[in-house]
Formats: sequence, structure tokens, C-alpha cells
Amino acid sequence: MKNLLDGIGFNAVTIVVAFSALAVSAFGVYYARKALFPPSRGITLLIPRANSLLNSGGLSDVSVSYAGVQLKRPYVTEVVVMNTGRHAIGSDLFDRKRPIEVDLHASIVAVAQTDSVPAEFARASSDADSVLQIGPELLQPGCRIRFHVVTEGEPHAGDLRHYVSGASVIIKTELRSQRDDRVAQIVSTTGALTGAISALLALLIK
Repeated sequence: MKNLLDGIGFNAVTIVVAFSALAVSAFGVYYARKALFPPSRGITLLIPRANSLLNSGGLSDVSVSYAGVQLKRPYVTEVVVMNTGRHAIGSDLFDRKRPIEVDLHASIVAVAQTDSVPAEFARASSDADSVLQIGPELLQPGCRIRFHVVTEGEPHAGDLRHYVSGASVIIKTELRSQRDDRVAQIVSTTGALTGAISALLALLIK
């Protein structure tokens, strides 16, 4: 142990500690910046696990039909479209007015929209009935647009295609609460400060 803390051994340990602390600091700064400063333009699609409409406690005489057609495996999921960036996303940013497309891998039977949702904001693609199309539409910062999608079969959000210029578009299956985000920010910032202080102390001890 004495040899480790003397001469070359001590210098090597100091360098390792310093670089480790700098790495921790860099990761902390990266995640803290990501949490505190969201991208200028970003869209998050919240598509949680769908619920079966026939989950009725084992009642065999329950059925679901739409437009006169009985559904064998009907599912419903609430989709939330959020502008998670700092700036508005105008419809002009959708290249050639092309919508965001998400393949749900299940036939879309209906898209139930409330009066507050713009007309035709979300719908099934005319080319593939498993593809959900969203937009183009003006999305103000912080806005959340909710609608329900009924499918024949359990949906699973898959391929994502979008043509929104200068914006990131991601899919999430669950959303963390503001409290969780705040805790993550505190942890990230604390990690960054700890790493920086450790690196500074290691260099001073040297």
C-alpha cells in the first residue's frame, strides 16, 4: 500500500482517479443539459400498451362491433402527441405536407377524436390500414393532443417515419412524472459537480 502511494504508483493512481472523475463529470453535464434544456423542436408520441375491449371478466356473450362489423380482438389505446421542444412546430415544417407515420402492426378500425382535436389530425393510412398518420398541424410548445385508436388485434408501435424539418420525433410507451424529471436533473447536476470536484482534488493532491 505504501508503494502504491509513493512515486510512480501514486502518480498513476492520481491520473486514473482524475480521468474517472472527469468522465463522471462529463456524463453528468451531458444528461443535466439534456434534462434542463430540451431540443428547440421535438415531438414525443406517447403510445402506451393497449387495453382489450373484451376484458369483461369472462363473460362469453359480450361482443364489440363497429360499422356493423363484429370485431374478434378489439383493442383501444390512448395516443398523446406532445410538443416537447422550446418552439412551435408549424404545418409548414412538414415536408410537402407529409404526415408522421407509425406502423401499429394491427388493423386500425377507428380513430376517436374529441372536439378539441383538429379534424383529420390522426387517421389510418389509405395505403396500409395498420399505419397511423398524424398531422400536419400546428403544435404549440407544451401542447398535448389526445385521441383513441381502436384496432383489430393488439397494436405494437413499430416503424416510425416522419418528414418534419429540424425536429426530432420519438415514441415512448410511458411518461415520467415532472417529479421524476426533477429528481433526474438534481442527480445529474450533483454527479457533474462531484466529478468536477473529485478531479480538481486529485490534481491538487498530485
